Amino acid sequence: MDRYSATSHHVIHRTERKVCMVCGGSILWRRRLAINWDKVIYCSASCRRISGAKARTAHNGQVEVYDHSAVESVASAA
Repeated sequence: MDRYSATSHHVIHRTERKVCMVCGGSILWRRRLAINWDKVIYCSASCRRISGAKARTAHNGQVEVYDHSAVESVASAA
């Protein structure tokens, strides 16, 4: 197979996307995620921490959507 052909294994993975289970954001395939691509469900470490916190606290049946922009604005202000 040609390295740059559209049927190349490498090109197929680069177009794959998943949806983050916490914020609903897009997760793009990257080389460092290739080993565990089937197990990837969060877009970032912050979403992974938030999902753990949600699992530990009991909510009244409501699903909250996490907004990354709030964290980014606080980080840029500091």
